[in-house]
Amino acid sequence: MDEAGFQQYMRDQKKSERTATRYTTCLRTVAAYLWKHKQGKRIDAITPKDVKDFESWGEKKLKTFNQYIWALKVYAEYTKNHRLEMATNELLGSRYAAQYKLKNFMGVAPEDADKLKSIGIKTVEQMLKAGRTVNERKNLAGKTGVTLDTIVEIVKLSDLARIPGLRKVRARQYFEAGLDTVEKIAQWDSGELIQMLTDFIKRTGFNGTAPLTKEAATSVATAKYIAKVVEY
Repeated sequence: MDEAGFQQYMRDQKKSERTATRYTTCLRTVAAYLWKHKQGKRIDAITPKDVKDFESWGEKKLKTFNQYIWALKVYAEYTKNHRLEMATNELLGSRYAAQYKLKNFMGVAPEDADKLKSIGIKTVEQMLKAGRTVNERKNLAGKTGVTLDTIVEIVKLSDLARIPGLRKVRARQYFEAGLDTVEKIAQWDSGELIQMLTDFIKRTGFNGTAPLTKEAATSVATAKYIAKVVEY
């Protein structure tokens, strides 16, 4: 691993010296794991499966585990390893889905979030598991008293939130602009996506800004990569 080159890349990306040092230390841990548990494999040969295996190992061994995946994500960007970058994006999305609360989405009524919470559905991950199919969403509406249209809306926001960065306001922006599923985002060119969202904001007065070039490109690429989990 080219530590000096990686640290210079992070400086060029305006990351702090503290972050650069922390991410480099994280990568040393990943490299040590690969050497010990993957028959001497080097970090530049890491695969998506290795990342998942590292997650299973690291959750039990390491504190603040997400920083290790963020370090791998930045390293993937530095080395232009698209496959690794998409694997880390998918993993980060799934990990945040387990933590992110439905009530934090822009536009979700507190009373609807509370009704779902009353049957044990508080997070994006829980919503996706409980509302994956048409029949499951109908059952949720019947159990909670939340309208079926609202259930579908929250499921779609949850689905979008599997893409890193698409949560509170950004998920709502994409949803309102008609990009209400991962599959729809995957069909766009990132430059055209930015222009469409810019026009949407001007037309509607939506309180937010369009994504920057890198964010839009990453969102589209991740949408193309991650597995479909919701049936519409």
